[in-house]
Amino acid sequence: MSGMIKYEWKKIWTSRLTQISVIGCSLFLVFCVCSSIFQITATDENGQTVSGMTAVEVLQNTQQRQELTQDRVNEIVDQYLEYINNPDTSSNNEAYHYLSQEKYSTFYLPNKELLSLITNVYEEPGSGSDIKDVLENNAGKDFTQARLDRDQKYIQLLEENGKLTSIEADYWEGEVKKYPNISMVTIKVGI
Repeated sequence: MSGMIKYEWKKIWTSRLTQISVIGCSLFLVFCVCSSIFQITATDENGQTVSGMTAVEVLQNTQQRQELTQDRVNEIVDQYLEYINNPDTSSNNEAYHYLSQEKYSTFYLPNKELLSLITNVYEEPGSGSDIKDVLENNAGKDFTQARLDRDQKYIQLLEENGKLTSIEADYWEGEVKKYPNISMVTIKVGI
């Protein structure tokens, strides 16, 4: 029986079509892996954008764990507002989120995920406000309460649109209330 299996495998692998298919699939796989690596981008401590394996190294070396507490949120929001209110570090350019090009590169890009997370918690669902307006209007507000309010509004919106039944909505509202300090998690963000 084993002789028959060896014979069949030999017959399969000696076929030109099989050899060409395996080589083609291998080359395509290598291409996909390389292109996904080249698409990785990161911003280093100097504010320069790098890509590829250099970006992977920058991400590994510059990311740190931060506990997202109310004090940390206030610190980041105050720092951003200080930069946009200072004529030396602000601009009218919306593409740079109202920061000068230098502060955009050195402050905003390394903290992009964290600022986006904070803005998404404070922003009204579907409002489309920019980061400047959201953080100016919500500076000093309780981050945990804002997250609870946002989650409850989102659950109500899903229920109104028919994507959740009233029983499911009640369940998720209970889960949201059960863990009020969920925003105090440790997250990994760039410096």
